[in-house]
Amino acid sequence: MRKRKTVPKGRTLMTNDKYLPGAYTGSKKKRGAIVFDSNDNDELAVVPMSSKPGSNRTRLKNYQDGKSYFKHYIETVDNEGKPIKINEKFSENHKNMDVSKKDLSIIEDTLFNTCKQHQKNRKKYSEYKKSPR
Repeated sequence: MRKRKTVPKGRTLMTNDKYLPGAYTGSKKKRGAIVFDSNDNDELAVVPMSSKPGSNRTRLKNYQDGKSYFKHYIETVDNEGKPIKINEKFSENHKNMDVSKKDLSIIEDTLFNTCKQHQKNRKKYSEYKKSPR
């Protein structure tokens, strides 16, 4: 039996834009992503981060001196349509870079209740939770 490695909510990951569906801009820049949830198969639901303000982004006031933003959507699959997992595409950051529970509750409220894409986010997240894969 394989040992399960649980990735806690709020842990940040590092990836490249090209591994996030619809986000590839040709940039070689690394992008942070916040683990929003994980399931029993070590598959992750993540929220991409940004270092710049813009539409569909909210500042994380309590994270990295308020210099980071989260995007208003959840991703559950990579650029190939496979579940997001810790692998060569998504590397786990040290726990000292975790997002606080307070920020996670702000992210959750924004994603599911107040942002423009809240209905798409709810649908994608409920499919993720139902999917046994």
